Amino acid sequence: MQALGFSRRKARSILVLAEAVASGAVELEAWEALTDEEAIARLIRLQGIGRW
Repeated sequence: MQALGFSRRKARSILVLAEAVASGAVELEAWEALTDEEAIARLIRLQGIGRW
């Protein structure tokens, strides 16, 4: 991902999110009904993800 311009830290955060989705820990379909703030609150629970 660094070849695409992502820093190591951002690349790791993307991988953490992808792993959470793949494992079922994050169910994206259920997020469609969330407000932005609710979605952000859930996302920032993941390692490396926060408000930028």
